[in-house]
Amino acid sequence: TYTATELGPVGGAKGASVATFVDAAIGELDLAARSVGTDRPVSTVFVGGGTPTLLPPQDLVRFLDAVRERWGLDDDAEVTTEANPDSVTEESLRVLADGGFSRVSIGMQSAVPQVLATLDRTHDPANVARALAAARA
Repeated sequence: TYTATELGPVGGAKGASVATFVDAAIGELDLAARSVGTDRPVSTVFVGGGTPTLLPPQDLVRFLDAVRERWGLDDDAEVTTEANPDSVTEESLRVLADGGFSRVSIGMQSAVPQVLATLDRTHDPANVARALAAARA
């Protein structure tokens, strides 16, 4: 698995980028709002299917703000982001928590260095422990 910043544009195509992703995702929210309406608040937000925490945390909060603006959030809404242990810090997690994220799913594919190397993953058990401590803080 590789990110857009690792691959760069494919065949000269603009494609998605860290700089444009959240604006494109908010455009998808607008499409969804027109399609399903905005009469009920959202009870669950899950940002994942990759490593959304490669984006600046302020962008993820801006996305969540866009959900709030279109639908609102239930008082007890669960708001989750997936995270790679290498892509979060105590500060970035604090920005997410202050912005309304209530849960983080920290992905650890393996604790075996050889397996991580085969998967081309950079985290190690120490990074996972650091990320968990940052999330708890």
